[in-house]
Amino acid sequence: MIPAASLILVREAGDAPEYLMVERSPAMAFAAGATVFPGGRIDPEDEELALGDPADAAKVAAIRECIEESAVAAGLDPPPSPEQARSIQDSLLDGQKFAQILERQRLALNLSTLTCFARWQPGPEVSRRFDTIFFVAKAPEGEWVPNAASGECVAARWVSAKAILDEEVRGVTKLIFPTRKTLERLALHDNFAAILADARKHPAAPITPVIEAADGVDYIRIPDGLGYPVTRDPLTAKIRG
Repeated sequence: MIPAASLILVREAGDAPEYLMVERSPAMAFAAGATVFPGGRIDPEDEELALGDPADAAKVAAIRECIEESAVAAGLDPPPSPEQARSIQDSLLDGQKFAQILERQRLALNLSTLTCFARWQPGPEVSRRFDTIFFVAKAPEGEWVPNAASGECVAARWVSAKAILDEEVRGVTKLIFPTRKTLERLALHDNFAAILADARKHPAAPITPVIEAADGVDYIRIPDGLGYPVTRDPLTAKIRG
């Protein structure tokens, strides 16, 4: 199973929080065309920056992938400007090492700003299996206009949980199963403080969806008691991931 990390960035705006999400390119091998939270696999360089600590390596990967895919920077000290974050994104897309970029920009990692929210592990029936840790963090201060990474993403934006879930119902947006369930859970909360309290209340036990039949209907199910409002969905038309 491939270790991976995603970052849920929360921006408080209006009546409901907004989340940074990216739309993956239709050409990608995994979750092609789906709207997801920024993230990706944990690289050996992330482990080096984390001094071999697996939990910290996941946080490093989440921060790095978020900047690379959207040019929105969280978890850095001092907080960079949007222009500086765009420069970091360009360097990452150019193949430069994150550690060298941070040193050149005179920035340090502030991993304490990320809180573990969930962990998803697909079953053996999934061809590309990612063991993904989802972290939650508050969006950086100021006006941040996401810049989608060319080739990997076709769009990046801030959007509320309800809005993106409504888009999926209308067939406008494609979501993979862990993203949908995470958005359903986030939609329960009105602000970042409530989301953080939810993350701290529920253990980030690995979630592996299972298929079960009831009354001749196949359902996809996740464990109860982990903060998710809906734990069983009809399998029909659901996207696994």
